[in-house]
Amino acid sequence: MRLLPLAAALLVAASGSSGAISPAADPKLPSFSLSTLSGSAFSRDALSDKVVLVDFWATWCKPCLDEIPRWNALQARYGGRGLTVLGITVESGAPSEIKASVEKHKIRYQIVIGDVDIVKGFGGITGFPTTFLVDRHGFIRKKYAGQYPSKHAEIERDIQTLLR
Repeated sequence: MRLLPLAAALLVAASGSSGAISPAADPKLPSFSLSTLSGSAFSRDALSDKVVLVDFWATWCKPCLDEIPRWNALQARYGGRGLTVLGITVESGAPSEIKASVEKHKIRYQIVIGDVDIVKGFGGITGFPTTFLVDRHGFIRKKYAGQYPSKHAEIERDIQTLLR
């Protein structure tokens, strides 16, 4: 796994496994405005009242690319019930390179170009893929770091719970 230079100083104390984020910590989805691949702005406001799966990924990250069909399926299955999948790409080159990867891998959910501020806003990440689940009130409820056998089933169960 490649270490993120932009996030090297932002390493979080969280381990590489998943776990609930303590409600006492009161983690909120950070305020942000990031560029889409077409150059328009995409902000946190677009996610109001939605359950959001936020996936930090990179075009060169094989495990990240392997997850794309699962995220496409979740967006298709639960989008009508209030789920939004948001891919935040980091360390992935120029927008044209990212766009080519999005087209090649047939990504069907919103992609934005991340920066050091959005990484900080989520408390830092130590590698790819790193995924967060946000509830309808804008609270970050869970972080899933890396890949592990039960990850996708766990995420789907957690989405179903938050959509109720």
